[in-house]
Amino acid sequence: GDAPPPEVGQPAPEFSVLDIDGNPVVLDRLDGPTWLIFNATWCSACRAETPDIQAVQDARGDEFNLVSVWVNEPRDVVQGYVDRMGLDYVHVVDSTADIASTYRTMGVPAHYFIDSDGVLQEIYVGGLSESQMNEKLDALH
Repeated sequence: GDAPPPEVGQPAPEFSVLDIDGNPVVLDRLDGPTWLIFNATWCSACRAETPDIQAVQDARGDEFNLVSVWVNEPRDVVQGYVDRMGLDYVHVVDSTADIASTYRTMGVPAHYFIDSDGVLQEIYVGGLSESQMNEKLDALH
């Protein structure tokens, strides 16, 4: 559609999709802040930050929703990567890049930090360290 591009200070663009396990993920029904990540299994910066994402999820995943969107990739490739890496957060296969185009992602990884009111608070393109992840999540409270 012709939704406006995501803008800090504005409501994050809505999406409704099934995750890799077949569970519905509806952005405006998620409770609390949301950390939305666009990534790809072939992207080295994405691969580098994946263990840190899982570490943050392990440490404080009850404080936020983590939704990882895999752009332009087949489901079996994503499933294989998730299994190999032992990732237990929510994964969405965006094989047609519908969500990525709604969010106007210019590259991967791209991080979108959304507060509990559904307002986009930060867009960060590029890899994050574990301490940067924690800082950005702290800022959502």
